[in-house]
Amino acid sequence: MLILIVKQKYFDAIKAGLKVVEGRLNGSKFKDLKAGDPITFTCHETNEKVSCTVTALNIYPNFETMLVGEGLDNMLPGIIDLAEGVAIYENFPGYQDGVKELGALAIRIKKAHSGSRA
Repeated sequence: MLILIVKQKYFDAIKAGLKVVEGRLNGSKFKDLKAGDPITFTCHETNEKVSCTVTALNIYPNFETMLVGEGLDNMLPGIIDLAEGVAIYENFPGYQDGVKELGALAIRIKKAHSGSRA
């Protein structure tokens, strides 16, 4: 099972069912991921977990195209400016250069149930 660590604000949005698409670099870590696979998100700050199911995977050439294609609010709830959304992704370490080589991966998710503190 794939486990992804996310910051508190993104974890809370996933747990609330507001963030339904997780964006990442399209790296080798995701090469075998497919719709129907389980995925667990762990909160970086609290170690709380929430289980989800992958419903779809879409690859984009860059973050702007990904955010437009998937819907800014589906990926970054509360962010209304596309440029700000792109900047959020490009500020993750290695993402600004990595997306040029690997592309951006949109992982559509459906929450299975609430997690508990581990």
